Amino acid sequence: MNSFKENIRGKLVAAAKAYLECFINVEYLIYSRFFVCKRYYILTAKEDNFLHLTGVTSSLSPKEFFSKCISDELTENDFDIFSKQQKGSVRRKVGVLSTACHMFMQEKLVAEEQFIKNRIRCAIASSDGSCTLGFTDTQLHVPQTLLKGNELTHPVQIEAILSRQAGEVKFNNIIFIKSDIAINQIFDN
Repeated sequence: MNSFKENIRGKLVAAAKAYLECFINVEYLIYSRFFVCKRYYILTAKEDNFLHLTGVTSSLSPKEFFSKCISDELTENDFDIFSKQQKGSVRRKVGVLSTACHMFMQEKLVAEEQFIKNRIRCAIASSDGSCTLGFTDTQLHVPQTLLKGNELTHPVQIEAILSRQAGEVKFNNIIFIKSDIAINQIFDN
């Protein structure tokens, strides 16, 4: 029978691969006519955001931790879980991390601007119902927090999701756009 840490190790490796596929070098634009603070948000992720989202503690650098997960070289000695409270948090976070990575590939998504939960303040947070992913208040918003379940208190419906490869100027992939939204509406003032 596998230990708790061995089960978590396997889930971390799988989640890192989903994170790499869906977030690293990809930028998502989310739009809603109901946004007040900004017209739209551009979301992406970096390798060094991954460790923080897992809830585990590691003496490895965030990039080294991510690299070991991707190459399936992560061992149980590469991370720690110090308390029962942390164990519960890790279980919840790792349980929804792969789902969070695929969040922007679907239509049924809601978001909340200026999201605050447990002393964490995010410029924008999104939820698909199974988890809530909060993003930093930077030009390109990167993941800041991950919570199990829908924690949004004032959600608005996302009406368009576009994507592009990092570094590209135009969003050339339409993942979803509501039928009454014209693409130029998103970018026109």
